[in-house]
Amino acid sequence: MVVPFMTLYLVSVRGFSIVVAGEMLAGFGGGAVVAPLIGGALADRVGRRVTLLGGTLTTATIMVALAYARLTGLIVVLILLLGVTLEHPGR
Repeated sequence: MVVPFMTLYLVSVRGFSIVVAGEMLAGFGGGAVVAPLIGGALADRVGRRVTLLGGTLTTATIMVALAYARLTGLIVVLILLLGVTLEHPGR
């Protein structure tokens, strides 16, 4: 549910065009592609519970940071990281 609402947020609140918002959200997909690899490796090393808790807390932190981010590059990086933390295994 993040992608549709993130698109609306980027277009209506932040004033990006639909094309630019779509390009930014491509980073979310990129993060979601590598998330299982990172999440699986972390679960093997530190355990599933710690990985899930860390992913949940990191996701919340990134969402708050997105609310205050003003630089376009920072928004792109945060969306990429959101894709990684929100789409990790176990959810």
